Amino acid sequence: MRILTWNVNFRRAESVEAIRGLDADIVMLQEVKHGIADGIAAALRSTGLENSCYSGLASDDRKRYGNITASRWPVSPAKRGWAPRMPWPQLSLRATVHTPSGDIDVVNVHIPNGSGNGWSKVESLEVLGDFLERSPGVARILAGDFNEPQRVLPSGVLVSWGQVIGPGGSVRLGRRNSGGAGPGRFRDRQGREDDLRRWDRAVRRIFEGATEHGLRHAREMLGLGAGSIPVTHVVHGCPRYFDHLFLSRHFRATAYCCVDSVRENLTHSDHSAVYADVEIDRETA
Repeated sequence: MRILTWNVNFRRAESVEAIRGLDADIVMLQEVKHGIADGIAAALRSTGLENSCYSGLASDDRKRYGNITASRWPVSPAKRGWAPRMPWPQLSLRATVHTPSGDIDVVNVHIPNGSGNGWSKVESLEVLGDFLERSPGVARILAGDFNEPQRVLPSGVLVSWGQVIGPGGSVRLGRRNSGGAGPGRFRDRQGREDDLRRWDRAVRRIFEGATEHGLRHAREMLGLGAGSIPVTHVVHGCPRYFDHLFLSRHFRATAYCCVDSVRENLTHSDHSAVYADVEIDRETA
């Protein structure tokens, strides 16, 4: 089974051609505008992904876009509001994919960036963490654009956007452009201020919280080291690793790939597609 996640960055339906030959069985797309969602769903159907659902609504007054989850097998979307208190519910799509090997809970997220959304980003991570920890034993796939981490050091240490890296490589709590907030604190553009320990904790809860929520990064499952951290997005010339795929213990990853060609010349997106080949682990399912 091949699982693929990709932030299409508001591109048109023609962008689906860039992933046609990858033969994914489940595809999770982010940043899909309302006006092109139907066209993208149709393009996905032409690749064999007959079933899909979309999280955006025409009535959304902010973040007028959503996510699409598509599959070769039937898909049943969860009712909107499945994660209460999510700042923008249209950016988090949950669905059950009914595969021949059993049902899979598929969670497709776009966590908004912190530079423009501040503490709403952290709230999105916290709400997601609450949900995941309530049902850690479910056969689940979590994937999407997390706008985190800031970096992964060669030592394997994750640096969140709640931290800054000093000239000598030291890491401490802090954010640039903190709006006049004191040391270890951050004030966002909306004027909300809080302790950056909260920010850092929310990120690590997802990325390092396998004992609580039962999900491991597909790269980790394959033993891929910090020295080979991929680049899935480039912002103002800075390489970022924002696009991720996590799997519950019910799966065994056999391959992991970042498809960088889909962001060449920014024609199809400014994000790489990421996929993992997985097998159901029948001993734990």
